[in-house]
Amino acid sequence: MEVNLKNGAIVSITWDDKEEEEGGSSSSSPPSLSVGLSKSRKYAIQYLYVEQFGAVEESEWGDFHPTSSLPTVIMRMLNIPDGSRKSVVKTMRDIHTAHKAGELYDSSADIKGGRGRKALIEDETPQADVVYRSMESGLSLGNTLILVNQWRRLRSMGPLSYGALQRFVRESKVMVLERRQTKKSGKQDKTSMWATARCAFCQQLDRQVNKALRIRSAAHGTRGADYVADEDGDDEEQAKLECPFYLDGVGYFDEHHREVRFGHPSKFEVRIRRDKSGRCSASGELPPRKPTTTVKYPDEARGCFGCCIRTNRIGDKEGVRLPVFNYTGQWLYGIKRWGEEFEKERLRVINMPGKFGGKGKGYEDAPGALVIQTGTNNPLLDGKPMWHTAIHAVLTTRSQGKCRCVTEMIDHMIRETAAAYKGTDREADFLIYHDALSVFTEKEAQDYIKSQYPEMVGRFIASVGTTNQGTAYHGRVPGDSPELARGLDSHGFADLDYATSYCCSLASVYPMGDVRRQFWNQGTKEQLFLVMEQVWLHVAPTSERIIEDLEHLPDVVKKIIAHDGAVVPDEVLRSGRRALSEADRKKTPTRKRNPSARDKISTQRAMIIHSDLQEAERTLLGTGGDIGGDGDAGAAMDAGEN
Repeated sequence: MEVNLKNGAIVSITWDDKEEEEGGSSSSSPPSLSVGLSKSRKYAIQYLYVEQFGAVEESEWGDFHPTSSLPTVIMRMLNIPDGSRKSVVKTMRDIHTAHKAGELYDSSADIKGGRGRKALIEDETPQADVVYRSMESGLSLGNTLILVNQWRRLRSMGPLSYGALQRFVRESKVMVLERRQTKKSGKQDKTSMWATARCAFCQQLDRQVNKALRIRSAAHGTRGADYVADEDGDDEEQAKLECPFYLDGVGYFDEHHREVRFGHPSKFEVRIRRDKSGRCSASGELPPRKPTTTVKYPDEARGCFGCCIRTNRIGDKEGVRLPVFNYTGQWLYGIKRWGEEFEKERLRVINMPGKFGGKGKGYEDAPGALVIQTGTNNPLLDGKPMWHTAIHAVLTTRSQGKCRCVTEMIDHMIRETAAAYKGTDREADFLIYHDALSVFTEKEAQDYIKSQYPEMVGRFIASVGTTNQGTAYHGRVPGDSPELARGLDSHGFADLDYATSYCCSLASVYPMGDVRRQFWNQGTKEQLFLVMEQVWLHVAPTSERIIEDLEHLPDVVKKIIAHDGAVVPDEVLRSGRRALSEADRKKTPTRKRNPSARDKISTQRAMIIHSDLQEAERTLLGTGGDIGGDGDAGAAMDAGEN
């Protein structure tokens, strides 16, 4: 047998024709092996079939070559004539039977089903019960084997091998071993309060979407389309509370966190052999490995992200990524808790003798503290004395317990959505959706909206009127509904994370010390947020993706209603990251998805490259020259501590 020493592949296997069994041929042409297939050739077949091809099932023999089955491949490797195919197939079946039974293959005897060593463990026996109980409780095959052998030793029985137990589990008619499925958090009980509230809320959304479609399709100047009892329900007062839900008139917001990463952003490491001149060479040396560093409690970059669809005056749609609200390293407090922290900080400094001119003096006694501040664009500070600003600065930047008030996030959502729709048909009636957040839905926050933004009352999407009245879900969005956070939990955040890793990997092409490489790193939570912000505003998700996700809302709502508000069995709607099922694609022909793709459109098309990283991309393509200053561009990539 000749073996390629570089990759371990078998080049050829030869044998002496004189050793053929009775019935063989000693002619120069390959002998017919229909009867006298020699032991040496059978063992050669066994080696290739078991060691090289893994003794796969016969049903998989056709997967090893575009035009030839596995027996044909082996026959060509061993120079066995075509007339011996039946004997080769029979030999492979015998080898497979012996291998499956854990027996040594006997090339001089036929191995038939039912013969051979008796199974040491069978279904519906006492020791099989040990396996059933152990594996049902979640123990691995190896740990189950330990318990079974303990059971056997107590009864003076010989130990069971791993292969024997593995075969028993595979062929058992009683037990079924499968990969445990996962599902997004949520309740499957259709009678639960959460599912009932979700169903009622989605029914309200369905009416609001239909109302918007009806009004938009009505002739200009026709106002009779505002209320239709058959579609909006018999309660006209309830219908008035349910604002038209225009798909191109809603700003979606949700929070997203990402952990810092110390080291290269890629989860995999590829090292290239290079010679002393820096050229790729099989005889070159590998650079040292560069592991990432893990910590027990990694920091996180945190932000509230938003997106919407905007239609201009001539009817062109655009998926818009809104500016990000940054609360990295800070707790988001409700108004009441913020007030408590504010007062605690005000009182803390009064007893500090050297802080503001003596004991008993505080922020109010600092120079200029009583000057009224204006123009901050923050209702927490506008019209208040300067000492309010001083305390705000301390609470948001102190070393421990940094915090922000939820009112600042509310201001951000309203301000940025209004800016996005300025000059469009939705300028005066846009809505805002935010997933359930306790500090946002509490009474103080809602009162803040009424006092500071009276025009926005009723325009934050929630259960209104009689919808979920008398339950904890009235006046808010039922929580744990990521499928309703369009463009964010479905698919926006997945695209954001993918693009962040992609951009940081591209930046690693630049040499150490390059300001672009220094910016595009994930080593601190502050820097990571800046990276995420740049990716969100300039790279991903794309306008097309946002439009696709947001316009899919009516189908999602109908599907939740069809399941009475419980978790939809189709995981598409829970994670928003998988390709649609065939039934979904038929119902939603506008979703341009490749059925063979597992995840994102970004896996099918070239990703948008941030302007900082275009030179790095050209370098990888071999068209950008030497970013290191001299020499080969590829060699420059590995220079220093890349």
